[in-house]
Amino acid sequence: MKTCKSFLIIGFLSLIALAACKSEDDYHEKMRLISKSIEDHPQRSEDWLRLIEYSKSNDLWERIYAYQFLVALAPNQIGSRRVELIAIFKRGLLDADYGVKKLAAQGTQAIGPEGVNSNFLELLSILKPKNEDDLTWLTAESLGETNDPDKAALAFDALMDAARKPNFNYPREAPQLKIIALKAALKLARNGLIEDTASYFSDQMTESDPMIRELIDEYKKELKNH
Repeated sequence: MKTCKSFLIIGFLSLIALAACKSEDDYHEKMRLISKSIEDHPQRSEDWLRLIEYSKSNDLWERIYAYQFLVALAPNQIGSRRVELIAIFKRGLLDADYGVKKLAAQGTQAIGPEGVNSNFLELLSILKPKNEDDLTWLTAESLGETNDPDKAALAFDALMDAARKPNFNYPREAPQLKIIALKAALKLARNGLIEDTASYFSDQMTESDPMIRELIDEYKKELKNH
């Protein structure tokens, strides 16, 4: 009898899991069809507005899949739709859900400097805790895309701080944020947005990590050759 009850419980749990998978697939398929319609009929606004509404949904799966397809559509959008996407991704960066935040960061980066400049403060707030996770890594990369001199100065300071002070709970042998943040800071420097970077590295970057030193030494060599 106990065996029968165990099988019944296992069967019931399996049905729940199957229903959850099917439900998730349904969400994906619904958003995929809307997204395809937008690509096939770019002049029509109905499906575009539907996808935007789903990105505001209280249903997490609707929100996540709406953002997923908005990110995929982002690089090809221009004009008013591009402006709308920047605002949508700004809202996503403030979302309580980690997955939505990550997608919003991806979308902001996909749009490029225009998106990063508009959503700059939201990106900066994600970087400041200096967590070792893919959202923070993506945010650090994105901050390196700004082309606004004032924002670049703020981004550079935040990125260099992240490069100097990693989360010490993370293994020393894999300081991902340090490397990504430094690369993003160097990108801003290489784009001519930061003044007197050579002295900045000489005076303030006292890092013994060989990977960090290699990146800095490579950049100093570039400065000497110019």
